[in-house]
Amino acid sequence: MKPNVLLLDSRFAEAHGLSVGDRITAGEGEKQTEWLIQGIVRAGEYIYYAPEGLTVPDYQKYGFAYTNASSLPEVPFNEIILTVAEGSTLAQAEISAQIRERLAGATILSRHHQTSYRKVADAMTGIKQIGLLFSLAFFLTGALVTWITVSRMLENQRQHLGTLRSLGYSKKEITGRYALFGVLITLPSMILGWIVARCLIAEFLYRIGMTYYTIEAIGVIPFTPHFFLSALCVTAVTCGGTFFSCRRSLELTPAALMRPKPPAQGHRIFLERITPYWRRLSFSGKIVTRNLFRNKGRMLMGLVGIIGSTSLILCGFGLMNSINGMLDRAFKETVQYDVEIKLRTPSTVEQLADMYNTLSGQHVDATMAFSVYVYGKGDVKALILW
Repeated sequence: MKPNVLLLDSRFAEAHGLSVGDRITAGEGEKQTEWLIQGIVRAGEYIYYAPEGLTVPDYQKYGFAYTNASSLPEVPFNEIILTVAEGSTLAQAEISAQIRERLAGATILSRHHQTSYRKVADAMTGIKQIGLLFSLAFFLTGALVTWITVSRMLENQRQHLGTLRSLGYSKKEITGRYALFGVLITLPSMILGWIVARCLIAEFLYRIGMTYYTIEAIGVIPFTPHFFLSALCVTAVTCGGTFFSCRRSLELTPAALMRPKPPAQGHRIFLERITPYWRRLSFSGKIVTRNLFRNKGRMLMGLVGIIGSTSLILCGFGLMNSINGMLDRAFKETVQYDVEIKLRTPSTVEQLADMYNTLSGQHVDATMAFSVYVYGKGDVKALILW
């Protein structure tokens, strides 16, 4: 690379409308230098780059660039990036120990502890966990509702099943015909689910990620193994409910199937034994209560479906409320300053005293100097506050 040429951050270049061949001026005071942009680059160390005090990266103000050491001979080096040779048998801890012996006082970070990598990895892990939790909860609730619906449909088709059996159709043929309902339910749900997940939810999350992180704008992968796995699970639920319902019904003779299903034998329920409560119920209330307990399995499934759906709604609102509460607490209770001033060069105590005196007449309630780090043996780091 020639002197006074650099490789510029792609997001910084995009924010300022810069391209290869343009020139920019950088420096302080009389040390202004003109630089030729020789290339636009991305770097793994700057996938997420938000200086202290910022949550969302501001590429109008901050960026990075690479240049030759000969272009800035007076600038000292304070960071070295190493790549371990392919085929090395040494563990990361051993390599770090050897480097620490040669470079006393150095702070060594692996790629997994690098700020940018850690930020992206933690964010992706959180999204995966939330996505998996809600996906499982929605699927179990939907599977329960589907199972109940398919089973009820087969009960209503009881006389039709008897007619088919009396006409000579085998149990296998009848079961296969009704199992086709599972496939017909799965195909439209697959298409609709793919459109909503791929074109709405995934694209929305991807655009949010591009705001925070410097990632390639390649879009979302159209198909993943999870898509086919979920379709297989839906097919298993719908076809399984049809299969077991058909099997239970077809155990009867064709003549028994063609007759209406006899009502369940009535019996006193537990609530009837609680005389003060039962007497207060109206006639319709008593009928509804008895019908609920007539089919305990269906009642249990209905309760589980309602409870599961309500729990998902409450979890969604609770998650949103928790995140908003964390932000409010962080910026109203923990971080209570209104303005932060960053000094480009270190200042002495006398200079800081002059600054305090200058600010005291500007409606400033309190000031504090901070961010002095002391490094010790074994990468022990202490933060000194005033």
